[in-house]
Amino acid sequence: MGRIATAVLALAMGAIVGCTSHAESDAEPASPALLVTPPIVSELTRPPSRVRAWPAMRAWMRGQSIDRAPRTRPTHSETDLARFGARVFELYCVNCHGKRGRGDGPRAPVFEPPPRDLARGIFKFRSTPPGSLPTREDLFGTITGGLYGTGMPAFADLPELHRWALVAYLRRLSPEFARRADVDPLPIPAVPADLDRRAAVGGDVYRRVECDKCHGESGRGNGPAAATLIDEAGLAARTPDFALQRLKYGNLPEEIYRTLVTGLDGTPMPSYAGALTEEEVWDIVAFVRSLVGDTSSPRISARDVAEARAFVEAQQRQASHAVVGGCGCQARRR
Repeated sequence: MGRIATAVLALAMGAIVGCTSHAESDAEPASPALLVTPPIVSELTRPPSRVRAWPAMRAWMRGQSIDRAPRTRPTHSETDLARFGARVFELYCVNCHGKRGRGDGPRAPVFEPPPRDLARGIFKFRSTPPGSLPTREDLFGTITGGLYGTGMPAFADLPELHRWALVAYLRRLSPEFARRADVDPLPIPAVPADLDRRAAVGGDVYRRVECDKCHGESGRGNGPAAATLIDEAGLAARTPDFALQRLKYGNLPEEIYRTLVTGLDGTPMPSYAGALTEEEVWDIVAFVRSLVGDTSSPRISARDVAEARAFVEAQQRQASHAVVGGCGCQARRR
């Protein structure tokens, strides 16, 4: 049994069986109005109520992209936001991340990779230089758009004020945010008009900087070093199979560029800022995009595709069960 098939079985065993059922509504919520005037304090004094309709999350689960950019900016104090964010976190996040954000919630054992230990202050998905903390907008974007193929779903259905409150609370979970100054994001240049014609050159750059040592010659995650990789927590750091998996943060050119220049802190994925020119980074972006979703290789069977899809669907069902259904039942260990 392959590693994906084994993971799917583990996910299926972790859950939903034996849990109290939780009703989920598919009713469309009213479209939220943009925040154009300063909010009143009472918005943060009322307990947050559980959202019952999740159309954006369900669209995301079907493969649709989510706009991660905020449309509002709260004018409340960080203290008030964080206090309210703690209540939102308790409502939606503790079942996976745990009460103190250590990644040890009762549903955590069913996810691969496991939920992030937010208290460590190490974040993969940032717009900031390697080794630095994410910006508030980075945290907002991850909360809003989720991470594909993992148990972190898109929370775009939550009111923006609730998402900003979560950002403020997440910054309280790790002491690193109080110890270290905020850092400006790295600039992301405009996508070149000839990007799609750069894949061949990008393949040469990809091999020259030895991306193939981990990701494999054709991006299947089977490079000679792949089996030896570990993350900062000592867990196996599995390289993605570009042919069978969407990239976690997204497949847009600027999203891939960002990963290449910032790296993924806590993982073996380094930053190439300074090591490559802007043009060379775009060349690799073009090559990686040519690999994503390419199942034309005769080495990729229909079974491989089905197992990869089943793995993602199982992760998403578990996430929906914990977040939408509110299930806090203890999952069995893998």
